[in-house]
Amino acid sequence: MSEPKRVLQADLVSVIVPVYRAETYLCQCLDSICGQSYRKLEIVLVDDGSPDLSGAICDEYAAKDERITVLHQENSGISQTRNAGLSVATGEYVLFVDSDDWIEAETCEVAVAAAKAQQADVVFWNYYREYGDKQLTRKLLPNTDIVFDKAECVKLRRRLVGPVGKELARPEQLDTLSTVWGKLYRRNCIEASAARFVDLEEIGTCEDGLFNAEVFSAVEKAVYIDRYLYHYRRTNENSFTTGYKADLWEQWNRLYDRFGEICPEESAALKNRIALNLIGLGMNVSASGLAAREKRAELKEILASSRYRAAAKQLDISHMPIYWEVFFLCAKWRWSGGVLLLCRMIDWLRKMK
Repeated sequence: MSEPKRVLQADLVSVIVPVYRAETYLCQCLDSICGQSYRKLEIVLVDDGSPDLSGAICDEYAAKDERITVLHQENSGISQTRNAGLSVATGEYVLFVDSDDWIEAETCEVAVAAAKAQQADVVFWNYYREYGDKQLTRKLLPNTDIVFDKAECVKLRRRLVGPVGKELARPEQLDTLSTVWGKLYRRNCIEASAARFVDLEEIGTCEDGLFNAEVFSAVEKAVYIDRYLYHYRRTNENSFTTGYKADLWEQWNRLYDRFGEICPEESAALKNRIALNLIGLGMNVSASGLAAREKRAELKEILASSRYRAAAKQLDISHMPIYWEVFFLCAKWRWSGGVLLLCRMIDWLRKMK
């Protein structure tokens, strides 16, 4: 059933917040949204059947701020939760904020000003990664503010599918540009592309990247703001996306099929995504409760698959640091034990940061 036709309200920003088991962090998130210097907001909180006090907190905030609408639904996952928010949003612009994250007070003001000044369909910016008592920055692009015309937006869309050439130098940053949070969308662009989030039960992860690849099919102009306006929390074990995924390889094959359907012209970029995703697959297997022999067997099956072999064969590792060259050479040689060992080292180094 198609969504009812809604009249979009000019200059209004619909802030969509999917909420699940976030009672520890939710107040900080909502305070940062309600306290925006840009006041013309519609705040849509979608409680995805949270078993904790998150739903009650949403209702408390709605009672204090008339801009807030709360939807309570049975648990259905982050994709359907965001889709539910989109189905009721009436703003000219859309901003996604996850319930365990928060934004700078001037985020909406800065983003809307950029969208208006350049007549842009999408505005995006840098973010902070929050590790409890430690904060790291993530700069999306090496340049200062950038305006992307239609031809350059086509290249951005290709980057969402996968990197090519020198972009392969940082395999760990495969999906840095893919997040839906940290972006302001013109709602008409979302509707023109008919973009909606795909259930993670089908594709495993990267619902953001797939959504953005669809949206960017209708983007005429985009703006990058070289400012840090979003705080991405990395310490919430109760978030939508944590935990070992036993069917990740099968789910990612369906993800690749989806990318291939919506961006058939980007087969080389997609093959690079498939090859680079071995990092995530290896980390996923390494983190499982399987015995060492079972881990090696599961990873060996992936490495021997025709889809992965075709992707690994064309992967250009010449731009990568030596440690990634070693990692992907182990993969090309189908040495599952070496890949798992390197994954354990990656995990150890990540925790030491």
